[in-house]
Amino acid sequence: MTTYEKTIKFLTPFLTAKSINPSSGKPFFLGIEGPQGSGKTTLSRTLAKEIPKLYPKLKVIAFSMDDFYLTYEKQNKLANQNPDNILLSGRFLGTHDLDLLNKCMTKLSKENDGVDIPVYDKSKHDGKGDRLPFVNWTHIVGPVDVVIFEGWFNGYRSYKESSDVLKRWKVLKFQHPVACEGISDNNIVRLNQDLAEYECIWKFFDAFVGITTDNIENVYKWRLQQEHDLIKSAGSGMTDKEVHRFVDRYMPGYWLFYGSLDLTMEQFPSINVCIDEKRNVIRCSSRSHL
Repeated sequence: MTTYEKTIKFLTPFLTAKSINPSSGKPFFLGIEGPQGSGKTTLSRTLAKEIPKLYPKLKVIAFSMDDFYLTYEKQNKLANQNPDNILLSGRFLGTHDLDLLNKCMTKLSKENDGVDIPVYDKSKHDGKGDRLPFVNWTHIVGPVDVVIFEGWFNGYRSYKESSDVLKRWKVLKFQHPVACEGISDNNIVRLNQDLAEYECIWKFFDAFVGITTDNIENVYKWRLQQEHDLIKSAGSGMTDKEVHRFVDRYMPGYWLFYGSLDLTMEQFPSINVCIDEKRNVIRCSSRSHL
């Protein structure tokens, strides 16, 4: 079975229950996590397309953590305020508009009478990206029944103590000296603190889908595949070396916090779909709690 087939089977009892009394009370919030290139966005879009076919009474919306990156101007300001922190010099954990995201999730949860979702264009400013004007946002009118929210670090949990994250970081610097180069202990403490700020968003979830992999470094291979496809279609793109260095910047986030997904999947009805480097499902487990 595919990731989608596993997921829709897991969701069936929740969606069936919701379809009995749609558009009443808060929507059903589904959080989806998956490393870059794992297929989380494809899964999110497929669910948003197929669920209304299976349950015609349900209105479904899907959006991404990526939609809430800070504007280009605010990202530059953040980078300039932290010149010694390369993790904040571009899109990464800690560079999102959490106030706006929280307001959107809260409005959907409490008022449920529509919401305006920002749209982020990663191609703007030579690939640095920017938020599009309000007129280009996704404007949801009326109540919705199912909210699908995906992101590469959705569900990640911070370390309770700075000393714990630094202990892990010390090991990683020895194991991956090139990828960890230029990242100070203070940067890692800040990263851990920033992640803690996101955890208020996970509280909205009613269920959770984790697309995991048997080797997190498959992210390198998946990102290379994406770039090679881009070069074939567009005629230009990053070299393999440039792609590898691009992914390096994200790896501390995976190496430090990827294992914390277990904590999230213990707290919600959840499904863990583990895939190999070819994105084939190699094992799957779920916790229903229904």
